[in-house]
Order: sequence, then structure tokens, then C-alpha cells
Amino acid sequence: MDLTIFEKAEMKLANGVLYLLELAGIVLAAYAVVVVWLKGQPPRSGRWWGAARQLSRRSFAALFGTLGLSFSLVMHLILFHRDQQIWLAVGVLTVVVLLLVLNWIRLARSHPDRIG
Repeated sequence: MDLTIFEKAEMKLANGVLYLLELAGIVLAAYAVVVVWLKGQPPRSGRWWGAARQLSRRSFAALFGTLGLSFSLVMHLILFHRDQQIWLAVGVLTVVVLLLVLNWIRLARSHPDRIG
């Protein structure tokens, strides 16, 4: 299968985007676990954390560490193993990521006093 120069460039661009998304997941997981949980620094203030800032350090690290690693693994599987039969695993991990993101959205929209 011969690819044209434009198709090769398009494939490289798509792979680059997937790689950057994979790195973003790793950075999120590292921030949650190393900075917030192990070093004990509270998450920086900002609207996008929402009421998740009120979670315990351990809960924050568990939520965002799992989200970051799951997202990173989905991107890795798509990037490096797309020719193999991994689509069931990608589907399951995608559901995990979506559930964690929905939980984050719920926390971001809720009032900090209602976190239990």
C-alpha cells in the first residue's frame, strides 16, 4: 500500500496529536499523585478543578491519577496497537475515562459545601 506524501504527512500529524494527548494524561496523573498526594500541596485554585479541590488529597489523587492513566493508556493503545485486536479494551477504557470525566464535571459544577 503506497501512501502519497500528503497521506503520510496526515498520518504523522494524527500520530503526533495522539502522542501529545497521551503525554497530557501522564502529566495529569503525575500532578495528582506526586504533587497533590505525596508532596501534600493542594490543587491550584481554578474553576476547572471545581469542588474537587475540597476532596482529600488521597481521593483527589485517586480520581485524577486514574483518569490520567486511563486516558493515556487509551491513547497509547490507539497509537501503537491499532492494527491488533484491541478494540474491546479500548472501548472499556474509554467508558472508564468517560465515567471519570463525568464525575469531574459533576464535581466542577457542584458547590464545595455539598461534597461529602
